[in-house]
Amino acid sequence: MHWEPNRGPRRILLRSLVTLDLSRLQQYSAPLAETGAEVTWRPFLVGGVFNAVNPSVYQARAEPMDPKIVHNYRWLHEWAQVAGLPLVFPTAHHPVKSVLAMRACCVLEQDQPALQHFSKAAFDAYFARGENIDEPDVIQAIAMTVVLMVRH
Repeated sequence: MHWEPNRGPRRILLRSLVTLDLSRLQQYSAPLAETGAEVTWRPFLVGGVFNAVNPSVYQARAEPMDPKIVHNYRWLHEWAQVAGLPLVFPTAHHPVKSVLAMRACCVLEQDQPALQHFSKAAFDAYFARGENIDEPDVIQAIAMTVVLMVRH
C-alpha cells in the first residue's frame, strides 16, 4: 500500500492488477472502514515488468512439469483454499496475456466502482472459472455484466 498524502481525508493509492491477490481486499475492508480512508485504484500493466524482473519464471513455462512449477501450483492451491477462494489453475489457456483486461481497467479508471467490479469479475473469470481472458468476447461479456451491475 502506498499512502498518498493530501490536505483532505486520507487517501490510499493501490495499483489495480487483474492478478491482484483479491483475498487481500477482504483484509483492507476493516482498516478502510475504521479510518475512513478513500481508495483510488490505478491500473498497471505488469506483464513486461514481471517478465523483466523474473526471467526464470517466464523461462520455466517451457517445462510445465518441472518439480518447482508443480510445487508452486500446489502451494497456490493451498493458499487459495486458506483464503476461501475458488481456483481453477493452471487453465487450458495458461499462460494468458491480461493486456485486454488491463486496457479495460484503464478505460474504467475514472469510474472507480466500475473498475473495482470489473477487476474482480476478470479475476474470477480467469482464476475461479478458467475462462480465457485473452479473448475479446470474454472481456466484452465481463464488461457488459459490470456495466449493467454498476448502473443498477
